[in-house]
Amino acid sequence: METWKTLLEGSLILGILTAIIGVLKNKADNKLQYITSERAKWREEIREIAQRLQSAGEYEIDKILCELKVKINTYGIANQDNVFQDAHIWKIIGTLEDPQGSNIAERENKKGKKNTNRIFILFIKT
Repeated sequence: METWKTLLEGSLILGILTAIIGVLKNKADNKLQYITSERAKWREEIREIAQRLQSAGEYEIDKILCELKVKINTYGIANQDNVFQDAHIWKIIGTLEDPQGSNIAERENKKGKKNTNRIFILFIKT
């Protein structure tokens, strides 16, 4: 009788552990799936912005670039050598906005308080 009780207790504990592990694994899988789907949506939005930028007229470029700035990593402004922080994209944006090649952060600071909205947009993701 004692053996059956021990086997039953062991089975019950094993069942509870299996259920807990299953719930945790399911939660992790769902989180990963959510992150992956959000990343796919983000990539699609970036592609759409790039396509619109490619065919944009002179007056539409600022609006589209503003949209792009909100979607990319703003740390790339300060760290202009880090590709993982979208620094290469910030350089291209700077070239599009100012063909003379001044630094985008310096340019935004020079504009003063009139363009606080632009500065806010640049740093909204930080």
